[in-house]
Amino acid sequence: MAWTRAQKTFVAAIARNPQRSGKHEIVVPEMVLDPGETVYEVLRCARKGDSWPLLIVTDRRIVYTVYNMVTRWKVRGEVPATEVAGAELERRLLSGRLHVRRRSGEALTVKVSDPAWSEHIVELIDHLAAGGAPPL
Repeated sequence: MAWTRAQKTFVAAIARNPQRSGKHEIVVPEMVLDPGETVYEVLRCARKGDSWPLLIVTDRRIVYTVYNMVTRWKVRGEVPATEVAGAELERRLLSGRLHVRRRSGEALTVKVSDPAWSEHIVELIDHLAAGGAPPL
């Protein structure tokens, strides 16, 4: 069986990611992404209970998903690409917050623990929101 575009690009994004790998991530594309979506980058957010939530930047949207032992991967928030106005990183003592701003409405906020990779994601989101070319 051939892999979908979402699966191929998700695995490539995970391979580029310097953050620690999670064991349940391989099923993320088939559980929360459309098969035709292109994944640009993945950010492992700060640990939440027994899982590592993910922020996934795709060609269609920015998705925040969390793993749960019972429900597996579920989307907890998303911003369509047409609504993304930019992003900012709020640094704190031991962690930080990444805010994905919308053109209208409340921002999508996630807790992060890797400031360097989070800054990379902010730069990517700002680049895409300004009409920049996709990284692939």
